Amino acid sequence: MRKRRLAATVHRFLSPGARVVAIAFMWRVHRAALPFGIGAAALTAAAGVLAGFDTASSVVAVSLAGVALAVVSSTDYRVLAMTDSQLVFMRGSRFREAATGIIDVLPLHVEIEIMSTNLVAGEWRIDQQRFMVAKRHQAAMRTIASTCGQRVFNSHESAGTQDEVVSKRSVQARKGRRAQ
Repeated sequence: MRKRRLAATVHRFLSPGARVVAIAFMWRVHRAALPFGIGAAALTAAAGVLAGFDTASSVVAVSLAGVALAVVSSTDYRVLAMTDSQLVFMRGSRFREAATGIIDVLPLHVEIEIMSTNLVAGEWRIDQQRFMVAKRHQAAMRTIASTCGQRVFNSHESAGTQDEVVSKRSVQARKGRRAQ
């Protein structure tokens, strides 16, 4: 459902004949988000005390709401869509996975590489900018990166071509089935 809605919003900004190959939704938090969050916590705590909140838990709750608001407001959401001829970099919505406008059109040979991954998201570098990409969009990012001529590896895999990585995985899978 989310991917269909994201695809529909991306198609609104593309030319009528463009064929979309892959779409990924990503975000990055501004580097000043932590100081901004601390300042927002202090201001909202002071406002809570002045407003008459008398328990420490209510002041902490108001402070945490201030921190959440500061972090959300300092986060940039982006959509990277690959068509058959170009990469389109778009603004993303803060509240749902949707494209809201075109920022730039990138050539297909732009540098895209994965920096690290964890259980929730992966960190990718796209044309010298770092973005976090949720796991549900990792396959699209791998498709985009491999089409752009980049080699994409998991953090535990050694360097090699995509075919070597795929063949390593299939050999490991066969060994696992034989052991069972």
